[in-house]
Amino acid sequence: MIRLRRHPDGGSLSAWYDGELVDPRLSAHVDECERCWATVRRFVDVDEAVRASRLPPRTDVRSRLGVQALAAMAAVAAVVAVLVVAVPTDRSRPPQHVAGAGGTASSTIAPTLVGPVDPPNPRPPSQDLAATGRTSAAGPSAAATGADALQDLRLGVPLPGGDPRSSPLAAEVWHAARAAVAGRPGVEVVPVIAGDRAPAGVDAVVGGWSAPAPVLVQTADGVIVAADPDPERAGALLADAAVGDAELVGVIRSSGPDAAFGDGVAATRRVVVVELDRDSSCDREVRRVLSRGAVAIALAAPPPAVRTCLAAVEASGARPPRGVLVPPSMMLEPESPRVAELDVLGLVGLPMPTSDTPGAARFREHTGGRSYRAMLTFAGVEIAVALDAAGPDIASAWRREPTWSSDLVAYDGGRNVGIHAVRAARDGWEHHWDGGTTFGDRGGG
Repeated sequence: MIRLRRHPDGGSLSAWYDGELVDPRLSAHVDECERCWATVRRFVDVDEAVRASRLPPRTDVRSRLGVQALAAMAAVAAVVAVLVVAVPTDRSRPPQHVAGAGGTASSTIAPTLVGPVDPPNPRPPSQDLAATGRTSAAGPSAAATGADALQDLRLGVPLPGGDPRSSPLAAEVWHAARAAVAGRPGVEVVPVIAGDRAPAGVDAVVGGWSAPAPVLVQTADGVIVAADPDPERAGALLADAAVGDAELVGVIRSSGPDAAFGDGVAATRRVVVVELDRDSSCDREVRRVLSRGAVAIALAAPPPAVRTCLAAVEASGARPPRGVLVPPSMMLEPESPRVAELDVLGLVGLPMPTSDTPGAARFREHTGGRSYRAMLTFAGVEIAVALDAAGPDIASAWRREPTWSSDLVAYDGGRNVGIHAVRAARDGWEHHWDGGTTFGDRGGG
């Protein structure tokens, strides 16, 4: 018997309990699923309040369907076994995947593949995939059969306090998540508390304020699709692109996850490292690295400390010729740290939402949003839906390490190859490429 891969919604369970819906797969699912059985119990509680009835065993509940309904079940099962009706998505560039070299795909909707987005001297976006003989497979789609309409995918969006109203940025992130599921039957987004464990019934967590670093998708069984390269990888890539081999970088470092950004810089360039004292104005630290002849300053610290140090650099009157390098966490802030006549450079895994890339334009069209955190959430929902469609579940689809690509994301064998260097501008972050570096060739975090 074909079984449901997802939990039926409450309306379908209610109709099944009342004998108005006949589906043998749903019956088998309820018989084995404690979550759905608990929902049926609530229906029974309502009946008890009205008719003082007692909760029957599961087989007795199913017997409400009667002999004629059971006969209908067999007929429906025979039809369901052979019917698959695909409805194409209304997205212009949803995530698509490609099986491993020489492999075959699991679906039939033709994809639109892109490679790493916007690097200088980029590799051809789809030709090298075609050269491997890989076969493309579909991204998200909705099934039009009544049986598949019973299935649901619940994605949790981590928000401060679990409340979309907690801030304008939280509201924008929540709106982006809802826009990403618009027109996708059976897919639901729910707010969850940032930092807490995802509640039962949520298939995956996407975007939002996921911790400790932003992710596109995270499942309960340990699968993580990272959004940006980790701080250490970002530091190495950015320093390699912005600073010459023999030049010196001044690293101002504090404690916390962003300290690894400085380790990445040190792995690829000459550095002088100065620890940032707690509650420091950063003036002393800036003077120390500049006195050593640093041509660039790397701020391996969390966003509040980065802003403090940028103010100190500005106050010093110095303008490091190779700019100030900042970790990916800065791009998650509502505003870019624009400093007059100072290049503030960062590195992220998706195009910036204000850029003129096709993915960014599509994101703005569907959401009206302009924040990077909202774009991460929008892209996370899309790739979670695509992974789920590839089945049998999100985690299994990702562990097969296919190549996933859209106009927003580019993963090759599970590695993000769509890396973007950006510069702080007056109205946000803008794309900035320097030194002819193709980050995609080096692999993302």
